[in-house]
Amino acid sequence: MTKPFLSSLSLLLTFLCLTSSAFGQADSAGGIFTVTTSLPTARMGVVQATLPDGRFVAMGGHGAGFVSLNSMLVYQNGTYTEISLPYPADACAVSRLQDGRLLVFGGSSNLGVPAYSDAFIFNPTNNQITTVGNTNLFRASSGAATLLDGRVLIAGAWWVYNNAHTQTEIFSPTSNTFGLSGTLNFPRSSPIVIPTSDSNAVVIGGSTPTGDIASQAIEKFNRTSNTFSILRNHLIPADTTITVGAMSGVITDELRLNDGRYILFALREVNNVNFPELVAFNPTTFVAERLAITPPLPSSADNVAIITGVYDHTRNNFYLVAANRTDNRNIRIYTINLATLQRTNPTGWYNYGDYPYYAIFRVLPNGNLFLGGGTTDGSNFSASNRAVLITPTLLSHQEPQVPKSFVLHQNYPNPFNPSTTIAYRLPVASDVRLDMFDVMGRKIATLVNSKQPSGDYTVLFDASTLSSGVYFYRLQAGNFVQTKKMLLIK
Repeated sequence: MTKPFLSSLSLLLTFLCLTSSAFGQADSAGGIFTVTTSLPTARMGVVQATLPDGRFVAMGGHGAGFVSLNSMLVYQNGTYTEISLPYPADACAVSRLQDGRLLVFGGSSNLGVPAYSDAFIFNPTNNQITTVGNTNLFRASSGAATLLDGRVLIAGAWWVYNNAHTQTEIFSPTSNTFGLSGTLNFPRSSPIVIPTSDSNAVVIGGSTPTGDIASQAIEKFNRTSNTFSILRNHLIPADTTITVGAMSGVITDELRLNDGRYILFALREVNNVNFPELVAFNPTTFVAERLAITPPLPSSADNVAIITGVYDHTRNNFYLVAANRTDNRNIRIYTINLATLQRTNPTGWYNYGDYPYYAIFRVLPNGNLFLGGGTTDGSNFSASNRAVLITPTLLSHQEPQVPKSFVLHQNYPNPFNPSTTIAYRLPVASDVRLDMFDVMGRKIATLVNSKQPSGDYTVLFDASTLSSGVYFYRLQAGNFVQTKKMLLIK
């Protein structure tokens, strides 16, 4: 009853055959790879999160001998720090609360056996850990996301010891308590929970509780009735061949694009050929759109298996790690620019030295990538402490694409409480001013007042001191002026 080796994302692609090993120069593998200081503790199966100051954390996981780890790895500027956790947290779940703290709960004991209902909150401003109430059911490999009202919806779990794979829970950050909620229509492990703009949520994808690939309907959560209903049977109604898997080890809010949609990894099967896809899900309209990437991601006929991915909000790039299954230690990096939907086309492989399954994969503040951990022999029993830094190849070895027009996006989420993100695009360097107004037209804040180069920008607006109501935000950039409305609900 131990947990399968591959992540949910990898499970979808297990059956992709891979080409023979073809070693090329490092840059031909999608970037420049540089070996860096090894992890202080070999680990795999962590849950990862990037903090506002540029650090990243890797929660729990398991080490040598498939032993669950009770420590958290913190990385910044080449330095590792390990912080003790209240309990071993292999396959735990993490959700970022509205105030930036991280809720961590559940997990597996040694050998991947679900065993914990413990929970704690990590405060990134002071590195303090505070224990909070326990979940009602012990659970591992759950999905979780913070809803617009600030509560956290928890859905799904690994294995069938109890009914955690169908019984959901709600965490209240005001009382630090967990309460039972609605029942899923489909049992799931590692589903993706996405908060929606109507203050509810949807549950998408994941595997069966025992790790089998499954094409499951999208379920919508109603926070008023605490019930789940079938939103639709397929993510993309016109394409019933697509199956969605979880982005292993990544928390939901890090899958949110600058335009407010969420990026999901999917697999489309046609005539026994498997095509990996990226799909954008709109939490306001519930529309899911397959991204027409050029050239398309490699299919099973191209003999490449994609292991994991990470989104770079600053540069609007999505990075994927792919492996050569003839020798899984050989990897390459695909860079996808989500503004143009163009991707790089690496031809070579880099020998990572170990297998990068369940590895840490993060974007650093300078745009480089960090890849660390994994397994030395392809099993859950031999965790790796290897680490490399990667300077990803830019598309066509050029600077990122320059935007063609000014754009002011609708804030997301909207309605919101108490914070929301405003995104905009500058085609040329401009004197930029972003102001906030109340419904009477009185200016209440200036968020940006500076000259900025061309590019895509995001600004976080914190309305914790304001009362509920309608507000407006206005972007002035050169001769471009546009105003949009937002709604604060407390």
